[in-house]
Amino acid sequence: MSKKKKPLIFRIIVAAFIAGILILSYIGLLLEIKNFHKEINFLEASTSALKNKSTELIVEKQILESEDRITSIARDDLLMMANEDLTPVIEIEHDHFANINRIINNKYE
Repeated sequence: MSKKKKPLIFRIIVAAFIAGILILSYIGLLLEIKNFHKEINFLEASTSALKNKSTELIVEKQILESEDRITSIARDDLLMMANEDLTPVIEIEHDHFANINRIINNKYE
């Protein structure tokens, strides 16, 4: 072989080698992208399932906290009675009230 053919063959081999590396890199990147898409789809499905479960738990919590349920359990199971008179009553002895009134009057005189 002549000197001109050796560099040409060498250049062809190097170009083919570089092209092969580029093609393999491209295929590797495509496979990696495909795997990432699968993982994204799986995570989106998991997120959707978790959101649904969260919504179910919120609904269950609201049902368990409902006033009707709590009052029926208190009335039927615990034998509690509802207090119909809900106005607060504060009882103060007359002597105690007189002492407070006297202290206030002394303070502002």
